[in-house]
Amino acid sequence: VQNNITSNRIFWKTHSEAHTSVFKLERSANGNQFHEIGEVPAAGFSSATRDYFIYDRQPLNGLNYYRIKMMETDGRFQHSAIVKTYNKYTAGWNLVNNHTQNTIGIYGLETGDEIILVNPSGQKLFKTFAKGRFVEIPTSGLANGIHFIRVVGNSGTSVKPVFIAD
Repeated sequence: VQNNITSNRIFWKTHSEAHTSVFKLERSANGNQFHEIGEVPAAGFSSATRDYFIYDRQPLNGLNYYRIKMMETDGRFQHSAIVKTYNKYTAGWNLVNNHTQNTIGIYGLETGDEIILVNPSGQKLFKTFAKGRFVEIPTSGLANGIHFIRVVGNSGTSVKPVFIAD
C-alpha cells in the first residue's frame, strides 16, 4: 500500500494466472468486516509476471485494512493477505456510492451520529444511528436522482448530496 494521505494506492503482482476473471479490492475499518470498493479486470490466462494497482480515493480516517479478492471464471475465489495503512486527515465523513451493490457507504462517522437520507423534497427515506465509523444505506427501490445525506453528531450537522442511479 502506498499511502498518499488522502488516497491510497494498492498494488500487487501475479506471476501466473489461470481462469482469473477479476480482482476486487475490499476495505475494512476493523480488519474483520470488509466491503468491496473497486475492481480491476484480470488477464485471465498469463504465464508472465503482471503488475496491478487500484486507488482508494476515499480512505477512512484512521486505519484502513485492504485485501484483494481474486475471482475465478467459475465463481470460486481466494483472498490475499491483509495489509493496512493509517490515514490522518480532518475531512469529516465521506460517501461511497456502490451502484453494483445498491448501497451507499458512509465512512468517518462517530458512534452515535444520526444519519438521515432525504429526497429533494426533504422527505426522510432512511434514518439510523452509527454504531461505529461505517454505516451502509440500501438504495434499492429509491428513485433515481439527487438525494441528500444529513449527519448530525457532536461536532454539528452536515449535509452532502448523493446521486442514486440503477
